[in-house]
Amino acid sequence: MATGKCASEVHIAYFGLAFKLNIDDLRESPAVGVVHMIANWNVGATLVMEPYIEQLPKSLAGNVTLKNMDGALLQVDVLVMLVDHQQFKAIKPEEIK
Repeated sequence: MATGKCASEVHIAYFGLAFKLNIDDLRESPAVGVVHMIANWNVGATLVMEPYIEQLPKSLAGNVTLKNMDGALLQVDVLVMLVDHQQFKAIKPEEIK
């Protein structure tokens, strides 16, 4: 679906950074690498929703914004599900703008 937005206006939200579902361990998580790579390429906003952390790892600081689920769902143009946390399974399609 076309949004009519320029690349700099597109918000990409990544759901999940943890190494595996329903934990807060980011060590050796491939999701962190994926977000880092895309954040360096993306000229628009790069958002992360990770329910088990309160602060982004240093490798993502500055390029990525940590959001709560409601905030990310309201702003997202592209949603990328990286980790299948229980909270994400409860998202209804109509909750995504």
